[in-house]
Amino acid sequence: MDRLEKMGIKTIYTKEPFSEDLKDLIQKYSLPNNARDYPYVNLFLLAADRTVHVKFIKDTIKENNIVISDRYLISSCVYQQIQRIPLEYIEQINSFCILPDIIFYLKVSQKERLKRLKSGNRMRNTFFFNKTNLLLEEKLYKEVIEKYKNKWKIRIIDGEIKPSLLHDRIVNFLFDD
Repeated sequence: MDRLEKMGIKTIYTKEPFSEDLKDLIQKYSLPNNARDYPYVNLFLLAADRTVHVKFIKDTIKENNIVISDRYLISSCVYQQIQRIPLEYIEQINSFCILPDIIFYLKVSQKERLKRLKSGNRMRNTFFFNKTNLLLEEKLYKEVIEKYKNKWKIRIIDGEIKPSLLHDRIVNFLFDD
């Protein structure tokens, strides 16, 4: 973002979950027992959060800003499938979403993802972050990317390179396309 801002491009960073009012509930229903027992609660909470997020994105774009969002629709297509919700239903619930101009998928090995989860302050106690579900996550991302590669502009980038190189690659993709 810094590089874009230095070029005079107004950039706003967002992340899902987005709404402060819903974050605690989303985290609660992402805990292992709740995520397993109440997958549709998680789906609907995330869709409600995304509704607030989409309005913010639309308002931000109207002000001529670029929005960079960490996690969005493609994440729901993967994580809610891990909870055994059919992709078609996930798509239907999220049909109100605006599609991003470009999606960057940062490809990171399972070993590196586990290392990062252990060292960071991410929601480590969630249903999604265990070895079994991380393998399923990787498989589902491949499937979702394959399904949407002609509909969505998706760029796969090595997420294990130095952050400065990763940033340069993303910015280069933005201006080359």
